[in-house]
Amino acid sequence: MNEPLSPFNERLSGVAGSANVAGKTNESLLSVGEELSDVDESVAANYAVDESSSLTEKFANEECRLGANAESVSQTRETSSQMVPDPSTPGAYLVRVNNIDQSWVSAAHPERLEFDYMQLIGNHIDAHAPAGERLRVVHVGGAGMSLARYVAASRPTSAQIVLEPDATLTALVRSIVPLPRNSGIKVRAIDGLEGVAAMPNDYADIVILDAFAAGQVPAELVTTEYFVNISRILRSNGVLLTNLVDDQQLKWVRRVLAGMAQVFSYVCLQAEPAILKGRRFGNMIAGASLTELPLGELSRRIRSAAFPHTLLWGETLRHFVGNALPFSVNDAAPSPSCQNWPTWI
Repeated sequence: MNEPLSPFNERLSGVAGSANVAGKTNESLLSVGEELSDVDESVAANYAVDESSSLTEKFANEECRLGANAESVSQTRETSSQMVPDPSTPGAYLVRVNNIDQSWVSAAHPERLEFDYMQLIGNHIDAHAPAGERLRVVHVGGAGMSLARYVAASRPTSAQIVLEPDATLTALVRSIVPLPRNSGIKVRAIDGLEGVAAMPNDYADIVILDAFAAGQVPAELVTTEYFVNISRILRSNGVLLTNLVDDQQLKWVRRVLAGMAQVFSYVCLQAEPAILKGRRFGNMIAGASLTELPLGELSRRIRSAAFPHTLLWGETLRHFVGNALPFSVNDAAPSPSCQNWPTWI
């Protein structure tokens, strides 16, 4: 049995309990026996968006040339998004936002997760339920929707909602690499804060938080209050999976983990050893749940990975977090800016 991680400090009075109890009020809305289309439409109605936008046609015809490769580009005042062809895999693209590669996507190979951090998230998904079992998944942040495509390919009929406020990026991606028909993936042009707040209680098996704005994880998505809201929409055995980044001192990620531990009973963190030692920049994947996490299966998958990773939990993770204080809505901060990421040794 893995040991509960809360408290790192003292657990917030009544926070986890109230979130857990609140998750039982909409059973009639999303009963297990409902058809997939009914489930999607009843929930997705909260995120009405016109998906017949002419943006798709616009971006389908908008391209520039880099050598022999066609690169599709969209640009707004705030962001510049590109679909960069992968020369090693015909039909595959890198989704690049503000010169940062955010996704690798291929319509022909949705089962492939090329980014290392996405493979770690995929391990969590695969370990959460038996192979092929249908899941309800909420994605906070979309980009190329690589993880949503992965779930749709490996777990057909799964109901998924992607909360992606950048409708321009979504249109660009879907014009080049369309979602398969009957994928069960619903994309909503709404941010993670408002999107999760509008969702019913006790809905999701998994919430994946993989959101960036201007190269930073938004401050409003790492507060204790936000984690309480995520706990509300998760089923009793649901799991939150979060993609985190930080600078060399790792102060920000420690505060995020402290907040997760105030809401969820079990928390773990995965990353390459050099990242945890502050020697280089990279992604860290945190998992959190009110029930035990599949640490044995995650450890087995780590041992068979191409690159070494460290899995922290229990007393080891408590030591890593130390006396860090959780973020609240009053003092939340985004992750350190990518513009300040040095080349670490």
